[in-house]
Amino acid sequence: MEPDQTYGILCCSCGVPIEPNPTSMCLPCLRAQVNITDGIDTEQTLIHCHQCNRYNVGNDKYVAAELESPQLLGICLKKIRGLQHVRVVDAGFIWTEEHSQRIKVRLLIQAEVQQGAVLQQEHVCTFTVMSTLCVPCQYTHTEHTWSTRVQVRQTVNHKRTFLYLEQIILHNRAKLNISNIKEYPHGLDFYFTSRSDAGRFVDLLHNSVPGRHSESQKLISADLKSNTATIEYSIMFEIAQLCKDDLVYLPQRFYNQLGGLGPLCIVSKVNSRIHFIDPLTGNTGSLTASQYFEKPFTAFRDRRHKVEGIVLVSEEENNGRRGQESSIAYVELQRESDMYDGVTVHTRTCFLSLCKPGRSVAVYSLDNIDFQAYGITPSDLYLNLRVVIVGKWKGTKQHTKHKLDRYETEEGVAIVNAPDDDINALLEEMYDDEARDRELDALMSNLGQLDLAQPPIGMSPVPAASNTLTYMPVASVSGIQYQGFCPQ
Repeated sequence: MEPDQTYGILCCSCGVPIEPNPTSMCLPCLRAQVNITDGIDTEQTLIHCHQCNRYNVGNDKYVAAELESPQLLGICLKKIRGLQHVRVVDAGFIWTEEHSQRIKVRLLIQAEVQQGAVLQQEHVCTFTVMSTLCVPCQYTHTEHTWSTRVQVRQTVNHKRTFLYLEQIILHNRAKLNISNIKEYPHGLDFYFTSRSDAGRFVDLLHNSVPGRHSESQKLISADLKSNTATIEYSIMFEIAQLCKDDLVYLPQRFYNQLGGLGPLCIVSKVNSRIHFIDPLTGNTGSLTASQYFEKPFTAFRDRRHKVEGIVLVSEEENNGRRGQESSIAYVELQRESDMYDGVTVHTRTCFLSLCKPGRSVAVYSLDNIDFQAYGITPSDLYLNLRVVIVGKWKGTKQHTKHKLDRYETEEGVAIVNAPDDDINALLEEMYDDEARDRELDALMSNLGQLDLAQPPIGMSPVPAASNTLTYMPVASVSGIQYQGFCPQ
């Protein structure tokens, strides 16, 4: 007799030869007598707000989730009753038609049956989606729906800054809790049902653009008997009137604070601070929003005034230090308007790498500029300066590779009514300027993610569902074991 030889037994119910097991029954007979899915819901209801696309998780709390996402799976598992006595091995969605208002969740569960045998079965729960409006969305359809209004304003002749803010709002739409947005000639009005939500939004604006804010309040109604009152708060947020590539003339106080920078400078970058670069020397400096608003000033040249210039001669400046190269160059170029007249102009620039003979550069023409009209008394150096090189000439190419996502209202209208030139200018800054693109990505990551946005901890693929009987030592099963993914 071989030691590893086993002998079969007969099923105690139907008499079919089987391998020995603790129940002495075959799998069909065991399933006929024991059903581990008893007490588990086969149908449930899922409340969905069709305006903000969020699902109810109890106690009037709504969470944003996309179809067939881990967040939605966690919400569904939490609503299924009867899972506390079984072990959930796997869970997933069964495809349903998008407009059927039905969501099917497939569960692979295990439970101990007789004498230590563990039975594994598949169970399907169907959710009926009920469309409704959450409390914040209900407020938008009644009067006095908001408690705090944030008025964002910038007095400039373009919409690039608000398009940039639109991208930040679009990526964090579910977290900002904005009830309504209205557009005005020089900005946007954001409405919030909670004053704390408006305060977080103002903090986001301060981290994104240079600005200052002031608050006011208005009494709507008051009940002297119950000592309650309805107050509407308004926050005015003013954005600095400077944007990237603007040509400015620093006031004397800023000229001294920045160590003699400029005073003729180009705005190189705008975030929570305003960064400047001297186009003639390459020196850099920056101002905070509070410093700028102590004595605000505007630009007298912006990207609308850029013209193309062809570099004819570029000569590197000798800084007098042996073995050390200089980044300053004297350039002779010809503007597009002077090509037929054969007129050339000379200037000094810090963009040495861009000024190769034959290349096109973007320049600002300083001819016929009345500095006195801007309250500027220029030095003798700038009186003889005819052009200032800003950077590389990019022309009017269209960015067909990238498309700007837009924040639209229920009527399908974008909240920022911007011309195509401003959209192309923002795409140029976001995708051609790698530093600005990295800055936007860093800002998105620093805003924080919802807990539901994280994937389930320890989730790993499991085998496909199969009605099989397995035998293992008796183990206590307590709680819903689906890798601890339980949305709050």
